[in-house]
Amino acid sequence: MLYEFIEYEHRLAQKQVLTLQSVEGAVIVCEQGGLWLTEENGGDIVLQPGQSYRLRGGGQLVIEALHTARLQILPAVHQHARTVVQLAYGVVNDLLHVIRRPLAQVVGHGVHRSQTDGHATPASAGCKCA
Repeated sequence: MLYEFIEYEHRLAQKQVLTLQSVEGAVIVCEQGGLWLTEENGGDIVLQPGQSYRLRGGGQLVIEALHTARLQILPAVHQHARTVVQLAYGVVNDLLHVIRRPLAQVVGHGVHRSQTDGHATPASAGCKCA
């Protein structure tokens, strides 16, 4: 079950079958071709290129290539790391927003440039930053 920890890619010929132990939270991504997934204690899923499926875990997973296919298996921790990065980005963005306005007032401009329309806005009118 190496894919539980490491992201990796598989290529399957048409009708080739791959059987793995299903790990909760891991994600199967169809990059090319078509995939038919059957997860134990779950239903059948068909994935087209660009689609993904998050595994429920707790049994076997059978993947069959409907056409010559390329797929990625993303470990569950990969998804958690992406969430942490998104949260950190939001915090940094909020801090920059808080810092920007007082800095403009200290410099003496007294106005705040809105990121949505590019026009100067009186400091008392409220900020439109996204």
